[in-house]
Amino acid sequence: MRNGDLDRAGRTGAALALAIALLAIAPAGGAAQTASGTYESTENQYTLLGRVDVGCIFRNWMIVGAMVCTRGFDVNFCFIYQNPYPVGAVESVRRSGSSHLQEGTAYLKALTAVPWFGKTASHSTDQGSGTGLQFSEAHAFSWVPDLRIGDYMIAKPDSTSTLTTAYLSEIDGFFWRTPGAEYLENPTGLLTKTVSCAQLPRPTDCAGFWGPWYPQTGFHVQPSEVKASAVAALRAGRIAAKPGTRIMLGTYPYEPRTGHFLQMVRPAWKPCMSIGLMSLWGLNPLDAGGTSPEGAYLFIHYGIFIECEGCFPAILLGPRVPI
Repeated sequence: MRNGDLDRAGRTGAALALAIALLAIAPAGGAAQTASGTYESTENQYTLLGRVDVGCIFRNWMIVGAMVCTRGFDVNFCFIYQNPYPVGAVESVRRSGSSHLQEGTAYLKALTAVPWFGKTASHSTDQGSGTGLQFSEAHAFSWVPDLRIGDYMIAKPDSTSTLTTAYLSEIDGFFWRTPGAEYLENPTGLLTKTVSCAQLPRPTDCAGFWGPWYPQTGFHVQPSEVKASAVAALRAGRIAAKPGTRIMLGTYPYEPRTGHFLQMVRPAWKPCMSIGLMSLWGLNPLDAGGTSPEGAYLFIHYGIFIECEGCFPAILLGPRVPI
């Protein structure tokens, strides 16, 4: 076993041990609720397929270069093309134990006997705190659908059509409600990542102008409920993309990154948009006409990939300035 595999196995084992310990000391008042909402179980992996904004791929498709490579005695020429592709579903909700997705609901209902930290996820700006502080539970599901649009000149990662639960904040409640996980893993590193995203939205540390990636909790100071919910949902995907001390159910192979794409599915269907896009004249397409009366939002996440057919497979690109 390689050193990296040993390290990953050790962190996974530590996370499982931590999960058992935290669940054992969870407050008695934090038992899971029987949640209900008009959004609950309204989607699944099959209906979600019909919600995908296929135009997002073609609108942002481009050729960025060309390459010649060899395989044995064969010489291959290919264009290097770049485009977004859906890689997962993320959501945020204000009612613990609820999900837009039938797959998520099934998982959460199976955990109703597990004690959770906190009864609800209802903190929002309408409670008169005056701080813009909001809180949501968040869930991440890995999912790379086969859109049947042809493989030629489309950068597409390996398909995993089955939607798989990767992260549920309810069972990671201790860390989802405190910045403790990051401090345990890298106390000095978290301090360097604490920046003002309104003034200096560094792509590696901020979801553009929507807010910071760190600390990776359910709390976010943001006057827009929709942007706060989007950041919370994307943070869930980022947690599951980097196994460590956090409690996860699976992996989310393609980390959400600034400048990649996000598409709202519920409460309103919208075309994809760049993660962290700046508001112009006080308006942002993420907010326009899509506020949920229950504070519940479901999104499809698109990573940006490059590929050169015959030379190298789809590669996830790094963060970029939102456009």
